[in-house]
Amino acid sequence: MKLRTQAATLSLVLLVIPLLATEFLRNHQQALLTLQQQALESTAKAVAATLNHNASTLYPDKNRLITPLAEESLLVGRFRSRPTVDGSLNEWSAMPQRTFGTARRPFTVGLASDDTSLYVAIAVTEETKLYSPADTNKDPAGDRLILTTWQNNQRQQYVIATAAPGPVVARSHGRQLSVARPNAIKGVWIDTEDGYQIELQMPAGITQSRLGIYYVDVDEGGISTRGNSKPLDTAAPPWLIETPAALADFADYSDDHNIKLTIYDRWGWPLIASWALQDPALNRDESWMRTIQTFVLGVPQP
Repeated sequence: MKLRTQAATLSLVLLVIPLLATEFLRNHQQALLTLQQQALESTAKAVAATLNHNASTLYPDKNRLITPLAEESLLVGRFRSRPTVDGSLNEWSAMPQRTFGTARRPFTVGLASDDTSLYVAIAVTEETKLYSPADTNKDPAGDRLILTTWQNNQRQQYVIATAAPGPVVARSHGRQLSVARPNAIKGVWIDTEDGYQIELQMPAGITQSRLGIYYVDVDEGGISTRGNSKPLDTAAPPWLIETPAALADFADYSDDHNIKLTIYDRWGWPLIASWALQDPALNRDESWMRTIQTFVLGVPQP
């Protein structure tokens, strides 16, 4: 065989080898993806089967099963470790938030819980700051927060106010029930360039899964309010959309295994909304081998 023919034959062999290797890797990747999909489907079916026959897992309060949630309901995130309650709100970037008021005067509320406590983070735009005098014998006269909880099927209100930035403790507002616990609601109120930030901590059971919250803005033009409830409301405050304790293990498992798991209640609200997966295509620290693999095989969707 002539040298030219030998070189051509060798070139063809060397050309076929990477093509075969690429096809093998693609088939191998597809097989792995198929196994992952089957495993995820089995996990989803197992979760659904576990919950299907135990409504109390989803709805610890039976009224929650039959009562549609109001649009003003607040979604509660989950802290896996206790946050530092200092008013800075540095640990709240991934937690769900709702904004009330107007674009010029927003009132933003975030809620999250751990195994023992409920936490509230508030950012409010305020052009005319007015603190309340430090007189515990009188109702606060300045800017303040009003919390409405639901205890023994009755409304219990608390007020958060302060004479200066710093630590705050709630006081009962209006009628005080025998089960009221104002001293258990504590936090920090700080000044910001365009308003206030308030961070609160309270026992998890103090709300009985319902919470109304509004901000009272006092200025020269009078008094206005912003929030998910109003001063003249008389009904039970809106439900909180929380992860029931029985579902916490599902949420922890999904986070630990990088699985995006969402469990909805019958009204379409998420009881578990685990962290979103990072898109591998956004990883900018890829090695050159990883870049070649991405170019040849593509990046599968999460």
